[in-house]
Amino acid sequence: MNQEQIEHDLFLAAFNQNAEHFRSLNTLMWQVPLIAMTLTGGLWYGVSTSPSSKVIQICLLGLAIIGNFGLFVALSRIRFIMGCYLEWFEKSYPRGYIKAEGNGKIRGDGLFSGRKIVQRVFQCVLGAAAALSLVLLVMTGLEMYSTNSRSINYYDKRAEDLADAYEAISFQQAHPELYRALVNLAPIDVLDIGAGTGRDAAWMDQQGHKVVAVEPSGSMLQLARTLHPSASIAWFQDKLPKLADVADRKFDLIILSAVWMHLPTAERGDAIRRLSQLLKDDGLLYLTLRLGPSDDERGLYAVSFDELQQAAGKEGLAVSAISEAPDLLSRSGIRWQRVAVVRIGQQSKLVEPKQ
Repeated sequence: MNQEQIEHDLFLAAFNQNAEHFRSLNTLMWQVPLIAMTLTGGLWYGVSTSPSSKVIQICLLGLAIIGNFGLFVALSRIRFIMGCYLEWFEKSYPRGYIKAEGNGKIRGDGLFSGRKIVQRVFQCVLGAAAALSLVLLVMTGLEMYSTNSRSINYYDKRAEDLADAYEAISFQQAHPELYRALVNLAPIDVLDIGAGTGRDAAWMDQQGHKVVAVEPSGSMLQLARTLHPSASIAWFQDKLPKLADVADRKFDLIILSAVWMHLPTAERGDAIRRLSQLLKDDGLLYLTLRLGPSDDERGLYAVSFDELQQAAGKEGLAVSAISEAPDLLSRSGIRWQRVAVVRIGQQSKLVEPKQ
């Protein structure tokens, strides 16, 4: 075999191999839109089926943005490699190379016949999907932020208007079971989360208990300090689920009075986990659950005993109903369920659950 034949065979092998690679890349490029549609559609469906969890929605939308951007970059790389093959084909066999380029005129065949028109169209679709996902992500984030701050803003604006009504109700009326348990009890460590005007914290402080009071509303916290100027109450402006200012202290009693309904569903698991960390082994977590219609202005969410029980069970906590009572402010359609939460296998010395 002479040198010319060898060169011809090598060229033929290279030509066939490059042609096969080009076909594979071309097939892959045309599959990119299908991959993008499947990815984006699946993630958007996940967003639509998890409306109660803004965190999950944000994660899914972020993944959609990253996925579409990744496909955008991959498409550019695929088309670049295909272009290198096309240049090689044109130089290697100009007689058999078809440029398939239009005349460049809008009214002719040039509008959609550029060498990279398919790439550009696909990338426009990917960019639009990523942009829409970004818009949805931002809107979801703003909605989550506004929802979390809605209740705080409500109490900031109406602290003084609400104070008279809240202070008119005694600790004994609001929490009769706790009243009987605490009135003659030796001092214990108490954490009052969502202390409001400080009514409950002040009463427990007067009984000699060591009270830490937490309130997210700055206006309400200032009012509580004014109405109940006790040096022995430790006041903090903080909120669930983090409660960073409380640090790692342990409490015999943790009170969440009219608080749980302000927490979005997505935050309740983290909140229970944090409360479990703060609760002594034989401690009591006492909650009042608002059973009634939601209130968008105040950032109220639906709550239920079963949901609380399920979330608490994951953290090794047992939930028991104590009692149920009508709204003390005479608001129609609202009832309050008092609930005791203890570690599984433990029994509270403060409150006996309803039999």
